[in-house]
Amino acid sequence: MSGKVTPSSGDPRRPDDARRFPRTAAGLDESGLDNYFLFSMMVALAGFALKNKMIAWCAVFVCAAGFANLSRGSALQHVTSSIAFSVMGLVASYIHEGPTGLAALFPAPKAAAAGA
Repeated sequence: MSGKVTPSSGDPRRPDDARRFPRTAAGLDESGLDNYFLFSMMVALAGFALKNKMIAWCAVFVCAAGFANLSRGSALQHVTSSIAFSVMGLVASYIHEGPTGLAALFPAPKAAAAGA
């Protein structure tokens, strides 16, 4: 009966060896920075998609606020992606949309000047 586990024999694992995982509380400054950069990326993507200048500038300001509160141990990937998305949203909102599709590849020939 040593090989079989029956409901009456209980759990075959060793409950004395199980240790609970101690959950540590995250510091407010670290989670706050992640929230700044996450919010900055979301607002920058909205500014990029909507091509709205106010939303894009808001993303730049939120990114700058997160960058100003940056500590030495912060993840560099969050910072660089937030800055890149903010700048990309800002540039996309100021660049006007030109011709797309085949019109961009093959522009129409210009008419010859009359009387020349």
